[in-house]
Amino acid sequence: MRARRSIPSRLVSSSLVALAPILAGCGSRGDPLPPVYPNPPPITGLIVAQRGSFGILRFPPPELSASVGAEDVELESVEVLVYAERYPVLNVDMLIAGLERRRDVMVEDARAQAAATLARAELEANTAAGIPPPASDDANAPATTVRRRTADEDAIHRVPEEVLLRWRQQGLAADAILQSARRLANAVQVLWNLLPLPATIFDPSQPPPTLPSSGEIGVASEPILRGAAYERPLQANAFLGRAAVSREVPVEQFDEILVDEMLQVAVPLGTPAPGELRTRYFFAVRSKSTRQTPGQVTAVVSMAPVPVPVASASLDVTIGASGVELTWEAPAGDMLLRRLDPSTLTYNVYRMLPDEIARSTPLNPTPLVASTYTDGTMQWGETYIYEVRASIRGSPPPPRESDGVKTDPIKVDDVYPPAPPTNVVPTRAGSRVTLQWTPSTSLDIVGYRVYRHPYPAPAVPLRFDPTLEEVLPSETPVPQGPVARETEGRNQMVEAGWELLTNDPVPFSRSTDGNADSAVQYVYAVEAVDAAGNLSALAVGSEAGDRDR
Repeated sequence: MRARRSIPSRLVSSSLVALAPILAGCGSRGDPLPPVYPNPPPITGLIVAQRGSFGILRFPPPELSASVGAEDVELESVEVLVYAERYPVLNVDMLIAGLERRRDVMVEDARAQAAATLARAELEANTAAGIPPPASDDANAPATTVRRRTADEDAIHRVPEEVLLRWRQQGLAADAILQSARRLANAVQVLWNLLPLPATIFDPSQPPPTLPSSGEIGVASEPILRGAAYERPLQANAFLGRAAVSREVPVEQFDEILVDEMLQVAVPLGTPAPGELRTRYFFAVRSKSTRQTPGQVTAVVSMAPVPVPVASASLDVTIGASGVELTWEAPAGDMLLRRLDPSTLTYNVYRMLPDEIARSTPLNPTPLVASTYTDGTMQWGETYIYEVRASIRGSPPPPRESDGVKTDPIKVDDVYPPAPPTNVVPTRAGSRVTLQWTPSTSLDIVGYRVYRHPYPAPAVPLRFDPTLEEVLPSETPVPQGPVARETEGRNQMVEAGWELLTNDPVPFSRSTDGNADSAVQYVYAVEAVDAAGNLSALAVGSEAGDRDR
């Protein structure tokens, strides 16, 4: 019998170690990797506006399901991502310091350029005399060239040292400091050209240019400060590394926030601080699938809120024949309690149904400068809420408005008679009388009713017209009584002895009486009927020649 050969234990141990990674990757011996699901499609078309202390985000509703590759992606919600950073605002003192720093930098650069030119001349003279140049590592060797600063380096270099130190102490991020330095450098460049000051310094030994007085600089810088816009771009990758989810809207709530075919979300921004620093916001929206996979972010929108006006103190409503008239008070100040000149304000008027959220499209096509507006496009019988928001004229985009002052729900009842027809002219041909008249000028007319009476006819009923109260002097008596309306089973004209020829109102300004007695002269009366059943005053025309209106 052949004896068995034993395997050394160290070989067994090393073999097991070598097999461990293989075994860990097989079956249940290792934790499985999570499945990779496709990202929902990106949401495009995001726009942002300021309304008081809120940012209003509007974007098209995403598709609730989509095919991505070979898989179907079902939407669960939309996430609103927000990132905020601090930034300094321009002011006159900063511009004056920037002008002084620009002048100092021009002198420094001119002196460095002059020293380099002199060093090159000495080097050329020594070379001609056979004197060897200094070693390249000689720290005391004069510089013969001046290194040009990059654009970013130059922007930082032109910031006054005390301003740059303050920004760093205030905790501004490095890229926010760079953006602020560029804005300050650009503003100083524009101001330097406006004053005007010399573009270059050729002789650094001469005194530097003298700056104008602070008052002159303040006047020249006013349009620069007024037109300053503080939005800036931010790449999606950089944004996602800093942003947080501010709000998540489930798909079940889409109908609740749908306004004018756009989803509308409000994000609180707070009140701008009165100090040197402000806060700039960056926004993005993305879909999230039922598998908790976030969608892509392809665009980031920024907005720097400004101190907008406070809401108006009052909003009064008057309903008249021409529509709903709104009047309001001009806001006294802005969010920082600074007084505002009413001539610098504009207004937008919004209308919504009681169950709708605040709209973003105003009724007025252009901003209003007067604190009054008449809505003639409303539908009689509807119930509306009106809202007025104020803006400061000339504010840079995006739109920036105050909080709105709103009315209570108002039912717009039509109790106003339409304008009457005029010039009723009867034309007879035997037993047939053709009537023509000038139609009513009201827009909601559904038709006309025609009456006749043998000549002479009784007076037509005198109807109460609410619009007379608006045009007659207070001492003039106004006919009292109910507004004339279309009613069932009662007709004032028939009760007065007139014969109704048209049971259904005729839609045109023409009618025919085909059963007129050839031996009788008739008086005809025509009234207009509007969509609410209001009846106009009557226009009368007679075959005998007597004619009213």
